[in-house]
Amino acid sequence: MKILKYNSIILLVITILSCKNEVKRIDSNNELNSSTQSNESVAIKNKKFAYVVFILESPRLEHSEPTYMDVPTPSGGSNYKKIDGYDIVVWDKKAFTTGIVEIEDYNEDEKFKLLDKAEYEYKQIHYPLIDATYESNVLSKVRDFQIKEEFRKHRTKIISRDVYAYDSYAEASKSKNKYQ
Repeated sequence: MKILKYNSIILLVITILSCKNEVKRIDSNNELNSSTQSNESVAIKNKKFAYVVFILESPRLEHSEPTYMDVPTPSGGSNYKKIDGYDIVVWDKKAFTTGIVEIEDYNEDEKFKLLDKAEYEYKQIHYPLIDATYESNVLSKVRDFQIKEEFRKHRTKIISRDVYAYDSYAEASKSKNKYQ
């Protein structure tokens, strides 16, 4: 009977210990799940909707042809006086915006990747068109060779670039409409 009692006690202790171990396993699974959930909430927290705004300066040629003006003389006649034309470069500022993109883990690196990618794409597509129009006007309208060569050096340039990031697409869209 004593052996049976000791076996019962040992069996009871083993059962209790195994139950404690099971509870610990369940707790560790809960910790793992809550850790995973908190990581997911951090990822969702860093999710942003962003777009890039460039402020550009683009050259534009202002050109006028020489004209003649009829100037009356004291004797009652008239003389034609030549008024020289002019060629000047005017720098126009323009804003350019990209489309809105969704960024899962928005941080400083992602911001600069977005800026660099947008700038590269803009320079590949838009710069040649803007600058070709300007250069065409310079070549066809400016008569003085030295001025023509000096003006041909001017190119469109980005004077500022910014990323605007928002927590929702709606906020980003409303903000972006200010630039259009």
